This record gives sequence, C-alpha cells and structure tokens, in this order.
Amino acid sequence: GYVIRCFDDQEWEIVGFTLTNGLQGNGSCILCTQGSTGIIRGNRIVGNTGAGTGAGIYCYISSPVIIYNLITGNARGGIYCSLSDPVISNNTVYANERESITLYRSSPTIDHNIAGGTSYGIICQTGSAPTLCCNDVWNNAVADYTGDPGAMDFSLDPLFCDTLSGDFHVGQDSPCVGHPTCGLVGAYGIGCGPTSTKGSTWGAIKSTYR
Repeated sequence: GYVIRCFDDQEWEIVGFTLTNGLQGNGSCILCTQGSTGIIRGNRIVGNTGAGTGAGIYCYISSPVIIYNLITGNARGGIYCSLSDPVISNNTVYANERESITLYRSSPTIDHNIAGGTSYGIICQTGSAPTLCCNDVWNNAVADYTGDPGAMDFSLDPLFCDTLSGDFHVGQDSPCVGHPTCGLVGAYGIGCGPTSTKGSTWGAIKSTYR
C-alpha cells in the first residue's frame, strides 16, 4: 500500500525520513489528496514501485511544500501533480523510471531542483503553466522538457559524488553550488572534492534498493 497518505486540509509535516517499498498505484510512497497542504522536507524517497504514476510523490488537488528531498530509484516517475499547485524547491529528483516531474492541469512553482537521469525531465501536460527557475534539467534520454525551460534553468552534469552508493552530494566543482544567481541547486551541497562522475541510470540505481 501507500507509505504515507495525506488528505483534507490537515496541517502536517514529513521531515527527515527514509521512505521506501511503497507498492500502491498512484503515489505509492506519498499520496497528497483532497486539499491537503503540508511540508515534505529532507526525506530520502527511494525504491518505491506501483502500477500507477508518481511513485515518489503524487499530488491530487493539493498544494504541499516539497523541499530538500532526494527522490531516486522509484518506478513510474518521481513527482506527479494533477490539479495541484505545490511548491517544489531544492530537490534532487534523479534516476527514476520514466520522468522526474510531470504536471497535469497544474501550475506549481518549480525552482532550484536537479531533474534528470531518466526519459523526461519536466513534462507539462494539458492546462499546466508552472513557474520554473534555476533548475538543472540534465541527462534525460528523450527530452529535458515538453514545454519551455524556465528563467536561468540550465543543463549541466551536477557532478554527484557517488550515486551508486547513494551519495547525491556534489563535488566542489559542481555547477549546482555557488551559482552566481541561483546559489544551491538540488537537495545537497558539497560532499567531495572535484569529480568527473557521470550520471547513472534508473536501472543501476534501482538495483541498489532491492
């Protein structure tokens, strides 16, 4: 089933957990629905599967704040928003199956995220008009966007320290730290010296959570 389900207009926070092995359909790890608002901050959302979409976080008619999370190795996508306007900031959404972030009739704020290592980076479907800024959308096999990039978005290797061991800090030479305008992009700052590490794949990272 779901790992966590949030609904109605309750005030809630999900902070500092490792959330894994969700098996439900849509939003097998975190499902936010029916007007729920709250904060999802500083979590590791990894290795969730399901038959639906948005195995990491699924927002339906809800507007949570999603900030400083690592979302990786999840089947059916990282974050899916339907009829929702969350704030999605400073997350590392990388190497999930299919896509990092998908929007359907949703207009969230999406800024300072790393979104890549899958088929699509940010998908804007019918009726979506997100505000995008300072995202690193990189290493997506089909397309980085299905809409337009945001102001100051870029597409550069974040230079992760060691994705296969689960370390998504970045090297001191990463374009995601010390950006002259954007500052920190992604969930984590510097965790190692200069690195030439290339992005891994969903399959390789997923295998480490079995």
